[in-house]
Amino acid sequence: MMPAFPLLLPPAVALAGLRTTARTGAVLAALAVGSAAYGAWTLLGSGPP
Repeated sequence: MMPAFPLLLPPAVALAGLRTTARTGAVLAALAVGSAAYGAWTLLGSGPP
């Protein structure tokens, strides 16, 4: 995880630049939903054979 940490800095700077709370919340919510979907797909696989 440590080698990938610098890749998170540009998105953090971009989120810090967003001044509106609603826009920041929408971006974080979209990332959370995408991450949950990807995690579920990864853990559960593509379905029965």
